[in-house]
Amino acid sequence: MNIQHPDRRSETRVPLDMPATLLCGSVRAPVRVIDLSYSGARVTFDPNAFDPAAHHVESLQIWDQRLDARVVWSLYAGMIGLSFRGTPETSSTLAALLAE
Repeated sequence: MNIQHPDRRSETRVPLDMPATLLCGSVRAPVRVIDLSYSGARVTFDPNAFDPAAHHVESLQIWDQRLDARVVWSLYAGMIGLSFRGTPETSSTLAALLAE
């Protein structure tokens, strides 16, 4: 049975499949951004190589752009949801990324 849940996000999600890096102090974890919006992103990663519960996620780096972020959900091993902190730098970075 496939249960559909309403999308509670107010912004449009842009589907992607792009490499990125989670920055957690001195730990840099490779991830893939699955979708992106002004408020956050859904990312996947190798659960055998990185455990976000064991590290404090500080930001998501896409290309040379760094976005202040925090983990807001984890449905299963290998996928997490990030929420971006609303700074002017984050807003301008997201505008540039979503325009491409």
